[in-house]
Amino acid sequence: MNEFLRKIGLLDSFQIELSMNKSDFAKILIANLDDPGPDFFEEFSANNRVYKGTMKNDEFKIRRKRKYDHKTTSPSISGTLQQAGNKLIIDVELNGFSGWMIPPYIIMTVVYLSALSFFLFGDIAEDARGIALLVISIHAVFMFGGSYRRMKRSMRATKYDLERDLHFMMKDHVTHEEKV
Repeated sequence: MNEFLRKIGLLDSFQIELSMNKSDFAKILIANLDDPGPDFFEEFSANNRVYKGTMKNDEFKIRRKRKYDHKTTSPSISGTLQQAGNKLIIDVELNGFSGWMIPPYIIMTVVYLSALSFFLFGDIAEDARGIALLVISIHAVFMFGGSYRRMKRSMRATKYDLERDLHFMMKDHVTHEEKV
C-alpha cells in the first residue's frame, strides 16, 4: 500500500536540517503542540498552536490542526530526529491518505460499478444508454479526481508549511537565547 501511495504522490519523505540540539528541538516542538486527543471544535481553538500530536524519544507524530476556512485534508506527519555534530537532521514522512477514507471510496466504487452495469446490461434504449454512461463516467472521474487533487494539494501545502513553521519556531528560540 505504501509503495502505491508513494507512486501516486500521497506519501512523501524528506529531510530537514537545523542548526540546533535535539533536546532543544524536542522542548520547542512539545511547547508548540496541542494534545492529540479528538477535539470536534478545534477550528475554534483560542490558542495559537498550529499542530496537534505527540513527541516521544526521538520520534514525533503530528498533524496540522483543522481551520474553519480550510478546505483541504490534513496529512499525518511523522518524523525521527538524528543529531549529527551540531546539526539536527529530521527525517519526515507525510501521509496524505488516511484509513477513514477507505469506506467512502469502496462505497463510491460499488455505486459507480452498479450504475455502469445497470446501464450497460439493463433494458434501456441505446440513445439513453450512451448518454447515461457518459454522464456517470464523467461524474466518477470528477468525484475520484477531485478528492485526489485535494489530497495532493494538501500534501504540497503541508510540506511547505511544516518546513516554514519549524524554521520559524527554531529561529525564535535562537533569537530568544541570544537576548538572554
